[in-house]
Amino acid sequence: MSVLTSEQTIQPVLAQGLHVRPARQITESMATFQAKVTVSNGDFSADARSVLELLGLGLFGPVTIQVAAEGEDAEEAVASLCDFFRDLEQEQAKKP
Repeated sequence: MSVLTSEQTIQPVLAQGLHVRPARQITESMATFQAKVTVSNGDFSADARSVLELLGLGLFGPVTIQVAAEGEDAEEAVASLCDFFRDLEQEQAKKP
């Protein structure tokens, strides 16, 4: 049986950055998937199930994020997380 992988690069503008609340939402969401999901910003990577690792990426302002997953539901996990970052971008753009 082959291992399924998926990856996507997005470029959201996170005006307020990735802080604790959205990082916690990511970890809770990713816990519902079997795939191992990684978020990368340049040379730095984080396990999408770790709030501290996600916060350590320093995601703020215009960023290039690579979301990669490996496992049975990799494609769904990547799509879900990319949608989350797009929604977060829109939510933060509405705040002064």
